[in-house]
Amino acid sequence: MAINQELANAYRERLLLPQRAAIAERLTAAVRAGQLRSDLDSDFAIDLLLGPIQSRWSLGLAGLTDSYADATVEAVLAHLGP
Repeated sequence: MAINQELANAYRERLLLPQRAAIAERLTAAVRAGQLRSDLDSDFAIDLLLGPIQSRWSLGLAGLTDSYADATVEAVLAHLGP
């Protein structure tokens, strides 16, 4: 994607932005339910959730497992909790 702007645009528009919007909706619902802090910065929270996983995936690093994803979510929720 770094050398193909068309691919980068398609990835962003078709995959990344819809994914982020769905996560933002869920985070907003969790804030309303008192499950997450009321001053939540949803863009930052999404970056925290997706960054480690997207990094491992895009760089082809080993260890992108269910347990890694679960550990990532647990770490982020520890920071975002009420």
